[in-house]
Amino acid sequence: MKISFVGSGNVAYTLAHALYSKGEEILTIVSKSKQNAEYLAHALGAKGTDNINEIDPYSDIVFLCVPDDIIPDISKSISNSNIIQVHTSGTVPMLALDTENRGVFYPLQSLTKGVEIDFDQVPFLLEANNTQVEIAIDKLACNLSNIVRFKNSSERRNLHVAAVFSNNFTNHLLDISQKLCKENKLDFEFLKPLVIQTVAKAFSIGAKEAQTGPAIRNDMKTIGLHRELLKDKPNYLKVYDAITDSIIG
Repeated sequence: MKISFVGSGNVAYTLAHALYSKGEEILTIVSKSKQNAEYLAHALGAKGTDNINEIDPYSDIVFLCVPDDIIPDISKSISNSNIIQVHTSGTVPMLALDTENRGVFYPLQSLTKGVEIDFDQVPFLLEANNTQVEIAIDKLACNLSNIVRFKNSSERRNLHVAAVFSNNFTNHLLDISQKLCKENKLDFEFLKPLVIQTVAKAFSIGAKEAQTGPAIRNDMKTIGLHRELLKDKPNYLKVYDAITDSIIG
């Protein structure tokens, strides 16, 4: 399939490389930075440009890998109505795409340039407005992953907010934990087996059943000690108190 991309950030970079490695043909990379577009395009045998009107007219599909709030404007600026447009957002409805043939191609994974991803195990959540789009994006997704499902905009939004808790918020908590270890000259690696076991238990017996710690025991003495240790770090203390209160219920 002949594919073009609008965007050259983490999602565009990772998806374009993954699709190219599976034998798909990448024709055009469009980015507001021509240098970034040309850099990505060079690795894929494509054309890089900062002009959206230069999307190759022979493209079967164009991926809009851009910030959520500009998806509608980018969609309207693509003049070739024969090209299927898809966005990759978990929260933006498919109707944000202003074209006859449209869809959603949402990888439920955190994508970062240069970090290898085993796409076989990445869920791809798809949506299409007609059979032509459905067949095209299903074929592409199945070329990448063993987990491909069609989900509507409401279902994707709910999965996305759940993913923010399990991924973005968890990573932020690990960042706080890492900083506390560094400030106290402690090895963050000591916590690695604990973190791995915590995630494994959440998926094996359920997160609620796996919950341990002073909050679930209502151990106010230990909670008070922790609060004393964090008294000079009000931002950390806010997070500690909010999550503690949430666990206690």
